[in-house]
Amino acid sequence: MATWNGADPPVVAPPRSWQRVVGVFRGLAMFLGTLPLYATYVLGMRLLQRIFPSFQSWRVTKRLWGRWCLWCFGVRLEQRGTPMQGPGALVVNHATWLDIIALMGTGPLCFVAKAEVRHWPIVGPMAAYGGTLFIERKSSEAKRQAAALKAALDAPERLTFFPEGTSTDGRRVLEFKSSLFGMFFEDDVPAGLHVQPATVVYRPPAGQPEGFFGWWADMPFFKSVWDILCQSWGARVVIVLHPPLAAADFADRKALAAAAGEAVRGGMAEVLGHPVPSV
Repeated sequence: MATWNGADPPVVAPPRSWQRVVGVFRGLAMFLGTLPLYATYVLGMRLLQRIFPSFQSWRVTKRLWGRWCLWCFGVRLEQRGTPMQGPGALVVNHATWLDIIALMGTGPLCFVAKAEVRHWPIVGPMAAYGGTLFIERKSSEAKRQAAALKAALDAPERLTFFPEGTSTDGRRVLEFKSSLFGMFFEDDVPAGLHVQPATVVYRPPAGQPEGFFGWWADMPFFKSVWDILCQSWGARVVIVLHPPLAAADFADRKALAAAAGEAVRGGMAEVLGHPVPSV
């Protein structure tokens, strides 16, 4: 997976002493809140669902966890638009590791991630238990992965992926790669498939640079987490859910990917109040 390198990392001042204290308390609160929610989720996924296949209320723990973590990070969630009904997928621009947490706060989702994420500290194990579909670039895995993706199109948890293939500074939308859109045009997928484009835009706290929440290139993961824990006050993440696109209305995967990308780019321009570049 390519890495976007189109901008210098934002200049974020080191947190002051009192901000570091706040960061420690926030991190501890997030950890303590995560333990019971995570245990409840694993219990529901690994035990209760096997005994009672129709039991799905445990999925609310994902949403509660997303909202709790956003609160600990000092970020308020603003959702615009309505989640689509019926089979299909959510496609989103990608700015930062925080995207997954923010999106979890909107409802039950199943993410697609590159295989390397499985081995990341902390994030990897939680993503695996959360039902993330990990994609490997191996021909031997192609059939199995394709079957899993197509099955997820009609699952209760909405299949969600980031077609840009990398994260950015959150102030632009890269060209949507069309590879994953190909599954919408195969013969053995559910009928009536739709793609719902979604735009994620972060509004940084006062005094911080526009790219404060962005995470790309060689920016250290734990430094990004620490800076946000310590210095995010009154920040906001806006998630815009656009009207769904019917796959049957498009000639091929490239046309569908391009239309979804334009919808996402338009949503970002509307939130920011100015046109956004594409790369």
